Amino acid sequence: MDDYIPPIPSGVNGPRGLPFAEYPPGKLSPLPTHAIMTALTYVHMAALATYVASVVYLLLIIGPCATAIADPVEQRRFLAREFRLQNPLSIGALGFVLMTGAFQLTDVKARLGPAFFAQLGRPLVIKLTCAFLVINIATYIAFGLAHRLVRAQQGNVPVEPARQKSMLRRLVVAAWLALALVLLTVWISMEMASVLRAD
Repeated sequence: MDDYIPPIPSGVNGPRGLPFAEYPPGKLSPLPTHAIMTALTYVHMAALATYVASVVYLLLIIGPCATAIADPVEQRRFLAREFRLQNPLSIGALGFVLMTGAFQLTDVKARLGPAFFAQLGRPLVIKLTCAFLVINIATYIAFGLAHRLVRAQQGNVPVEPARQKSMLRRLVVAAWLALALVLLTVWISMEMASVLRAD
């Protein structure tokens, strides 16, 4: 008897206007969709702000400070210390951005139905392309460059000064590119949101 769900009066609808009678028998009513999506939006925005802040920190703090250090050994020690925090923070924040964004996109697709691709197809393709590029660039920064410097410092593995300088330069260039793509993605998202509000 613990699983008994009392009958709901006819005419009472659940989230999204779906009558409770249409839910599978024995299943509890779903959580309020509006509340869930609102929470996901806040998490998405917070994660996005965190990722952007980590990239800006790399560009405006880590990069210039490392360039100002003439000694390659001290420079690598500084970079390793900074990337121990910045690296996992940026990757973790980007992961939350992707997960929450995917949940939001699924909800929008469910609400629009067949009109989804007609209204948002073109900007969505551009947005997903930018997101794909951001993921690859962020992975390159985190694991292809920054993590290698951290591991080299932890293992006392020597790195040639010219190679280290090249890695730092590529870090900065890749970070600028990632930031530009993120800002483009945000702009496209705002355009898509304006289309949804107009409907």
